Amino acid sequence: MLEDKIYRVGLVGMGHIAGVHWAAYGAIKGVKIVAAADISEDARKAFAEPRGLKNVYADYQEMLDKENLHIVSVCTWPQAHAEVTIEAAQRKPKAIMCEKPMALGLKEADNMLKACRENNVKLAIGHDLRFCEDFREVKRRLNAGEIGKLLWMRGACPMDLQAQGTHVVDLMNMFVDDVGVSSVLGQIDYSSRKTLQGTPSEDCSFAAIQYKNGVRGYLECARVFEDSGEFYVLLYGEEGELRAEFNTTKPYLRIRNRQYRDWTRFDTDASYFSCFTGEMQDLVDAINEDREHRCSGERGRAALEILNAVFISSEKRGRVQFPYEPEEEYPLTRMIRKGLI
Repeated sequence: MLEDKIYRVGLVGMGHIAGVHWAAYGAIKGVKIVAAADISEDARKAFAEPRGLKNVYADYQEMLDKENLHIVSVCTWPQAHAEVTIEAAQRKPKAIMCEKPMALGLKEADNMLKACRENNVKLAIGHDLRFCEDFREVKRRLNAGEIGKLLWMRGACPMDLQAQGTHVVDLMNMFVDDVGVSSVLGQIDYSSRKTLQGTPSEDCSFAAIQYKNGVRGYLECARVFEDSGEFYVLLYGEEGELRAEFNTTKPYLRIRNRQYRDWTRFDTDASYFSCFTGEMQDLVDAINEDREHRCSGERGRAALEILNAVFISSEKRGRVQFPYEPEEEYPLTRMIRKGLI
């Protein structure tokens, strides 16, 4: 990037997460948000007026056509991620930052990757916890052999698979160096019939994930955790355990091994906001260094493949072997439509 070069950023969607993107881009050098779009007039006013943003659009495609954007941040609800990403890619920006989950259907994710590949656009998915210092410290300690050979992992989070489970899955993928999955066995409950951002949202889900390197991952997502805000990943090795706890106030990690016989806590400099600045900085660096973002589109797809396999496993009452045929429809929606849940 030239010294005086500033990448022009446009936001699609002007809700809560767009505000986080605004702040994160504002905290790093070399970028400037020049425009935003949302179909809601109320959302446009609430977002733009206090921030002094002048270039605001009701039609995001008009913004893409007029603003000569280098970076597009997709901050819509998940069901619009694929459409907006594909449309943005066709205008050939340098990069797209799409919020998690990457999409609902796995076929949608493949179409997003295809559009970005064909137009030479870098695609990143907003699994920002890869940049959270407590999880990065866990990875450093794991790589240093502080708990010996990794045997299995357990992750838990509040809410559902798409909202928070995707973060846990992406972190577990990171801890095994994104080696890939051989199978998933899962079960869900959808008794409350709740929706989240216009999409069916299960009450709880459980999964056993078999990684290609022999490590097992166990996932637990449930609304019963919402009040406690419980969010953690536990790594169990031959010589000890590592546990990273995440909340929006003070993330931390704990370790128990041959050196620390009892659970010992280590605080880090992690914060909720620093995760977002980290992912935006890596987007700028990926452009400048001509490399993939650490939360690349392929890694976003890998997480989505696991999430959807949990639903498919519950639907078929059996293990899902990887890879499986990508589907257009969101599996939970299909299960409801067929009266299977």
